[in-house]
Amino acid sequence: MEPKLLDYFFRPASVAVVGASTREGSVGHILVDNLQKGDFPGQIYPINPKATEILGAKAYPSLTAVGAPVDLAVICIPIKGVPEIIKECGQSGIKAAVIISAGGKEAGDQGQAIDAAIHEEARQAGVRYLGPNTWISPTSSIIWAAK
Repeated sequence: MEPKLLDYFFRPASVAVVGASTREGSVGHILVDNLQKGDFPGQIYPINPKATEILGAKAYPSLTAVGAPVDLAVICIPIKGVPEIIKECGQSGIKAAVIISAGGKEAGDQGQAIDAAIHEEARQAGVRYLGPNTWISPTSSIIWAAK
């Protein structure tokens, strides 16, 4: 049975963290750590073109390099790169994304242009997204719904 759209957000079988980092205290490091410590039951794919491993998990240089189905992309890179990542989500068959990145339409004309580009790439790629500026506190626990 095909998952429903909201299942990709709230009950993903796999999550890619775009912007995952080896640097302790960074947003990308905290997100991977929270997924692991929060007992996420699925596969975690850290995405970082400069790392081979993050917190014990194999890291991938891009979403297209994962080579396995990904339900949800969590994006925490500088906002100017988000439209291209949304396009890559579509190329990889990822149907849902959460954009942590800040600096969209609240940041003036340039931010509004980036926000519009994100929206257009998502529309073309068939990707639904939450954000930008979606944030979970570093001290928050991630609780996953039981399947």
